[in-house]
Amino acid sequence: MKAMIGILLSVFTLLLPSSTSQAKEWRGLTPLHSTRKDVEKLLGPPPPPPNDGTMIYTLGDARSIYFTDEGRVFISYATDEFLERVRCLGLVPTHAVAFIQVTYKVKPSLSELHIDETRFITFDPSEPPNIGFKAYVDDDDGIAICTQDGKVNDITYYATAKDRQVCQGLRYEGKDYCKILVDFIRRDERHSGIEQEQKKKSKP
Repeated sequence: MKAMIGILLSVFTLLLPSSTSQAKEWRGLTPLHSTRKDVEKLLGPPPPPPNDGTMIYTLGDARSIYFTDEGRVFISYATDEFLERVRCLGLVPTHAVAFIQVTYKVKPSLSELHIDETRFITFDPSEPPNIGFKAYVDDDDGIAICTQDGKVNDITYYATAKDRQVCQGLRYEGKDYCKILVDFIRRDERHSGIEQEQKKKSKP
């Protein structure tokens, strides 16, 4: 009986959605371990922007952009120039994946990720604040989750704290992946303030 319960528990565990906080990779690609060659083996060469102008973006040695069923996948690479600048040349594979950012086509709710929120630092990443954005960052596992009104906009996978120890020049600020400047609100507020001042001055 105990053996049967153990088997059932094991099967149940396998069927549970994987926790984002435990996932240090995306589709088998791991920052600082996987390279551009690994990415293109999995996803092929990055597609060029469409000719109809519906999307405009640039590709190069330092970046690739893919469009999958999940959404847009932006992959940044550590080029020789970058590694030399941060004094990590020879310590990290050339064209190693620096980070992977997945921007969802259909935004899941945060609860669907089944994360252990106690492992994450949470903060408001927007400027101005208090407009519905919230970020969750686990700097140990190298994961930044950006949400708006409880829905996940994107997830960024970057090098774990342990992997970053290979070179002191590899400094990642997980909080930066979710920072957002909503400038149009500030402009509206600024214009509103100007209009109010003009009305005051126009009164006899």
